[in-house]
Amino acid sequence: MGFFSNDARTAERERVERIRSETRSLIFKKLEAAKTAAREGDIEAEETALAEAFNLADSPHSNHSWNPLQILEKEIERLTHQRLIRKSNLIGFADTTYIWEDRIIVFDPPQQGGTVVRLMSPGTHAEVMTEGQLSTTSRPTLTRMALGSVLPGSALIPGLVFQKTQVHDSRRLFFTIEQEDWAKIIELDPNLTDPGAMRQVALEANLAAKRLQKEPNDPESEPPWQGDERQRLEKLTKLFESGLISTSEYEEKRASIIEEI
Repeated sequence: MGFFSNDARTAERERVERIRSETRSLIFKKLEAAKTAAREGDIEAEETALAEAFNLADSPHSNHSWNPLQILEKEIERLTHQRLIRKSNLIGFADTTYIWEDRIIVFDPPQQGGTVVRLMSPGTHAEVMTEGQLSTTSRPTLTRMALGSVLPGSALIPGLVFQKTQVHDSRRLFFTIEQEDWAKIIELDPNLTDPGAMRQVALEANLAAKRLQKEPNDPESEPPWQGDERQRLEKLTKLFESGLISTSEYEEKRASIIEEI
């Protein structure tokens, strides 16, 4: 009986090792597919391959000695550092929404819509808004979301359907990013998030979108983040956060700086 048990345990170990080896091989095949897509400039195929790699790495056979998610994350970090995948610069993130210069990725769980990949476009707009500003925005995509008309692939925060007579809490801040047919609204935790830093992320996202409005051969389409403009925007944001200038002054001066880029 004991011999049979040892034999069965050996067979089980071999089975698990075989599954792990196959899983590792499949993960690296997906990474190769992501590298190929990145070389070809196919962002959607690149991110699809990476998402499939993560699905494979979420293995029930992982433990302290074999953690495929950890292996995958380190490999993605290495490939990104070598500019073999996700070649553009990461602007920043808000909760599960990550913004690069050429793409926006939402890493939500399946029950909340799952992973969403959006290409950065000239019509992309990001902003940090109070609850009151969000409820009265004139931006069409956000207006439809605030009224409860959720767009395909968009995210609506529970309880974010506003009534016109409702009194809004000006202390509640939201990071919003929208395109013509999609939007994401993220409530910022004041204990964990620096509003000034998030406004900077929004500014850089808008600048990345603005660059796409220029023709590729336009000499003005050279990298817009020159030192002077960056410093002026950072200084402006600090002045606003310190309460030294009003919201209207902040918006006016910000628009003026962006127009110069």
